[in-house]
Amino acid sequence: MPDQQKFRIAIVDDDPAIRRLVRLFLTRSGYDVVEFATGSEAREQLTQIPWDLAILDRRLPDMDGAMLAQELKSNPEFKTRFIIMLTGEADQEDKVEGLDLGADDYVTKPFQYPELLARIRAGKRIVDLQKELLETNKRLELLSITDGLTNLYNHRYFQDELARAFDESARYGRPLSLAIVDLDFFKKVNDTHGHAAGDDVLKGVSKIFQESIRSTDLAARYGGEEFAVMMPETELSAALTFAEKIRRLVDGSPIQTSAGAIPITVSIGVSSVPHPDIHAPKELIVAADNALYRAKHAGLFQPAAICIGQTFDRLFDLRSIGRDALKAVASARAFELVREVGQALQSIIVATAFELSFDLANLVFRLGEKLPRQFVQFRVNHRSAF
Repeated sequence: MPDQQKFRIAIVDDDPAIRRLVRLFLTRSGYDVVEFATGSEAREQLTQIPWDLAILDRRLPDMDGAMLAQELKSNPEFKTRFIIMLTGEADQEDKVEGLDLGADDYVTKPFQYPELLARIRAGKRIVDLQKELLETNKRLELLSITDGLTNLYNHRYFQDELARAFDESARYGRPLSLAIVDLDFFKKVNDTHGHAAGDDVLKGVSKIFQESIRSTDLAARYGGEEFAVMMPETELSAALTFAEKIRRLVDGSPIQTSAGAIPITVSIGVSSVPHPDIHAPKELIVAADNALYRAKHAGLFQPAAICIGQTFDRLFDLRSIGRDALKAVASARAFELVREVGQALQSIIVATAFELSFDLANLVFRLGEKLPRQFVQFRVNHRSAF
């Protein structure tokens, strides 16, 4: 049996003869043993190494063994550890005090080694059961937050984590982006190839997400054929780059299914904070969802689409600029934005909603039409994106 799987017992006693004899019997019985001569040494080392059961002398040279037991058991990590107290006194009050302070069992010196080994075996059964219970709880917790088909996080866990990340973003003024991804014409996949093939498609796309996101990102199955990716510490431009990466990966990788390889495309809506119109996690989701709706509509005319859930004027704080200066500033900045987005995203559509004057809306249209259509196309409406 590998050492890391052995049941490890710590002996804490200032008498080297007792430590030597106990170590001999325990190692012969198949246990892994570490030993310490003082309480301070044990206190320092037992917080750094794995152990399952400790045999503590009540009268240590530098402290009371019962106080050491109390310190160890006060650590949440050691709640499941088992502690046997050794004492040369048979006083009942000492035993009661030791048990109240954290010891799980008491052995009086001089002790018989068969009895000590029997008490250790009893302690091991308790520790093993507690370990099994912890592992079961971990598995149940993982099942409760995981989507059974895709092995991504489920909708409930995503909502909880988004709320936490949003609060952190608002508190510290840090960027947070959200992408909602929808598989295009997924119903047609089910109708044509069957639901088993549809499940394979969902699992294949989920695998692309798992292999593409950072360790700090969170990918979840939002519902049906929709997925959500939360990206902490990610500004809008970086989120768009990620969205385009996902779009290209899915578009360029037909999913292998029981019915053969099935080509899939996706539409993606992206939103980001800080933003003056987004004050709650739900509003961040609504912004991304509205952008996704526009992307799905745009995707009817183009191979695939990514849309931004932010309003153009607020992205550049143009409202604070006078009407006369608005056109001059907006023309330079909008043209720069269009070129930058076009170069970064190339053949996709970026559709955003604007709350701008009619003149500025026409200006953005003209700027968009000056660029090659394969780069970028703006669809402008005069309603809020939220």
